[in-house]
Amino acid sequence: MRPIKLVMSAFGPYSGREELDLDRFGKSGLYLITGDTGAGKTTIFDAITYALYGEPSGEVRSENMLRSKYAEPERLTEVDLTFEYSGKTYRIRRNPGYKREKSDGTHMSEIKPAVELYLPNGDMITKKKEVAEAVNSIIGIDRTQFSRIAMIAQGDFQKLLFSGTDERKKIFRNIFHTEKFSVLQDRLKAEAGKIVRECEDIRKSIDQYVDGIVCNEDDPVSVEVSRAKDGSMPADEVLSLIEKLIKQDSALAEKLSEEAEAVDEELTNIAKALAASAQYAKTEESLKSNTEELEKLAPLREKLRAELDAAEKNAAKIKEIDKDILLISDMASRHGQIEQISEKVIAQSERIAELTGSAEKKMNELEKLKDSFGSLKDEKTALEGSDLRCEKLIAEKTVQEALIEKLNALAELLNEYRGILDDSREKAAYYKARRSDAEEARSEYERLYRAYLDSQAGIMAQDLADGSPCPVCGSLHHPKKAEVPEEAPTKEQLDASKKNAEELERLAARASEGSGKVMARAEEKKDDILKRSKEFFGDADNVDMVGPVLSEKLSIETEKEKDLASALAKCDEMTARKAELDKIISDAEKEINDLTESIKNDETEQERIKSLRSELVSQMNGLSKDLAYSSKSDAESAVEEKKKEKENIESSLKSAKDAFDGCERDFVRLTSSIAEAKRALEDKPKIDIEKETEREEEFKKKKASLSDMTVEVRTRLSKDRTVLANVEKALDKLSEKEGERRWITALSNTANGTVSGREKIVLETYVQMAYFDRIIIRANTRLMVMSGGQYELKRHVEADNIQSKSGLELDVIDHYNGSRRSVKTLSGGESFLASLALALGLSDEIQSSAGGIRLDAMFVDEGFGSLSPDALEQAMKALAGLTGGERLVGIISHVSELKERIDRQIVVTKDPLGGSRAKIIV
Repeated sequence: MRPIKLVMSAFGPYSGREELDLDRFGKSGLYLITGDTGAGKTTIFDAITYALYGEPSGEVRSENMLRSKYAEPERLTEVDLTFEYSGKTYRIRRNPGYKREKSDGTHMSEIKPAVELYLPNGDMITKKKEVAEAVNSIIGIDRTQFSRIAMIAQGDFQKLLFSGTDERKKIFRNIFHTEKFSVLQDRLKAEAGKIVRECEDIRKSIDQYVDGIVCNEDDPVSVEVSRAKDGSMPADEVLSLIEKLIKQDSALAEKLSEEAEAVDEELTNIAKALAASAQYAKTEESLKSNTEELEKLAPLREKLRAELDAAEKNAAKIKEIDKDILLISDMASRHGQIEQISEKVIAQSERIAELTGSAEKKMNELEKLKDSFGSLKDEKTALEGSDLRCEKLIAEKTVQEALIEKLNALAELLNEYRGILDDSREKAAYYKARRSDAEEARSEYERLYRAYLDSQAGIMAQDLADGSPCPVCGSLHHPKKAEVPEEAPTKEQLDASKKNAEELERLAARASEGSGKVMARAEEKKDDILKRSKEFFGDADNVDMVGPVLSEKLSIETEKEKDLASALAKCDEMTARKAELDKIISDAEKEINDLTESIKNDETEQERIKSLRSELVSQMNGLSKDLAYSSKSDAESAVEEKKKEKENIESSLKSAKDAFDGCERDFVRLTSSIAEAKRALEDKPKIDIEKETEREEEFKKKKASLSDMTVEVRTRLSKDRTVLANVEKALDKLSEKEGERRWITALSNTANGTVSGREKIVLETYVQMAYFDRIIIRANTRLMVMSGGQYELKRHVEADNIQSKSGLELDVIDHYNGSRRSVKTLSGGESFLASLALALGLSDEIQSSAGGIRLDAMFVDEGFGSLSPDALEQAMKALAGLTGGERLVGIISHVSELKERIDRQIVVTKDPLGGSRAKIIV
């Protein structure tokens, strides 16, 4: 990347616009950036870095601190850089965000940050993120890498030269981003500690599991169990011990189970014998009871049989009763039909009377409608043609409204013109006042300037003596020396007067510009008014004549519009009435037709209902024949009496049958039970009930004892099996974790430099040592030249002792005497050469690690003042070597010897009135 042109506006110490045509320096060689301290030499590199990356090269200033404090409010802060890369030309313009005063000095306006990147094909990119991606893609490095490669800051690299291992670690960490290796060291150390804690936790859990072993206190193995619990037994023996306990208790549980089965079998046999004896006694008692009950039941059975036979004979009447119920029910149904038909006949008679009255009423309404229909048609005929009159009035009103709108627009334009005239007069008066102030201030400045010059002549004259040449005219005689005025102004007073005059002149210029703009607007309005008024009043030369005639014209035309509106309203009323009559007449015609049709329908309905009524009367006469009862209710009462008679007979039959059936079931049951009991009592069992009961109690106690012992043994088995499973699982996990612990601890010790008997070199330092070695190799190619072959840098390989951290210490070899010593023994000039060589080596290494990126321009900042003439000569040779091929090197310095050696210069000077200026000398 080679800068071609740099433009800085209100940037840093540069208050104005500074344009540097860097292409004048060519494509290679050295040039000097010189000037007073604090004038803004390094700001040139800051501006290039800011243009490319949106941030200055250093870490001190942020983007919102870039605006020059000396800049005028209206001047925009920006950097415009044109540069070349790989034969293609790019341009980037960027301004920061900041707040500035408006020209009136009363308000603040906010300037938004902006950037524009112009590509060789003519495309432009304006989005900040896209510009950043494009710049990184073009140059191939980010801002940090660019600052390290393109700017050699001597002060920073003297720190690198004299730092120890710990300090260099921090420096290299920032340069080469090796913090990830430090993070890996800490991560490995944390993981190693974590896995050690996990192993200890597993051992504690194994101890807790072993404490859960259960053993009978009387068992000889309990001594071994105690050893296992107090931790004096190896893990494999503990597992064997638990397996032994499980085996013992499993055998005991099996034996107890067999004994319990034998006891259960004896209890079952005893229970069967006792149950058989109890059943025999119960059967004897049942036989006696059933025999007595059967003897009582026989007489009742005969009685109930006779009652059932009598009820069955009486049930023969039920068929005759059913026939009577059917006959009487038919008569009741006919009575019901007659009543329903009678109700219909009455309703039809009432409907006929209703239709007759309705027809008469509708006939009266029809006559009235026909009378009013004629008068409505006459009124409608009188309103014909009103819609055409309305259309004509609407067209006239539209034309009138357009005319009035044009007149009103002209009146509004006239009012705007009068307002602009008032504003013009005010601005003209303001301009005259500002112009007067500026003229007075300029006269005062010129007076003070003359007085200041006079005073300078008087001051110079004080030192003149006859025979000495005058510095102005060269005369050796001074007959009339200038004198210092009594009230001569100071330089500060003169500058303040000049600044005041310039400010007032700027205000007068702005006031003049504002007044001119308002007057131009007034002329535009005047021409427009005269052009528009020509349509109504003919040609007019004076705007003042338009107002009165326009007012009169507007009044006349407005009255015409009101008359048209009134006539149109009346016409609208007539049109609305005609439309209303159309609907009323249409509705009346429909109503007449509907009434006529309705009357015909009523007459047809009367005839239909009369015919139906005659048919219903004939049906009533047919249903009244052969009725034995006078009404439906009498027939229904007779049916109910027959039904009650039938229900009584059926109820008596059912009661007699239910009673006999129940008695018969009891007789059969008792006979069967007696026979079964006699068969069961044929073989009487021979058993001693008291002895068997005692035996039963003994076996129950034995069963309870066996059950308790079994629960105890099975509980021990369950717990010991759980302990065995947990211990086995924990031991497997411990074995796995111990394997992890061994390799991860070894890895952590290696990465953190804590391997016993080895130097304390951590992983991050090891990686940095590789970078450092490459930097030293590159630095020595420059240092050997700059020191005339005397000095060579070497990394200190061995630590003072294996307990101290090492790896990044730096020595210097003096080839003149063959000694090797610390770089801290170098003199001031020698240390500058060494740090410059180290900086150049670092720049080359970063450039190489960035993918072979090459920058065609770089800067070297300060440090040359401490060099002897010979050392300066050697440093210049080394720097000249950097310019081989096509590389341009800018040296930032105020050392006078460099000004004599380097012809191509950028000279930065401070302006007495504030700010700095820069110019190129070739």
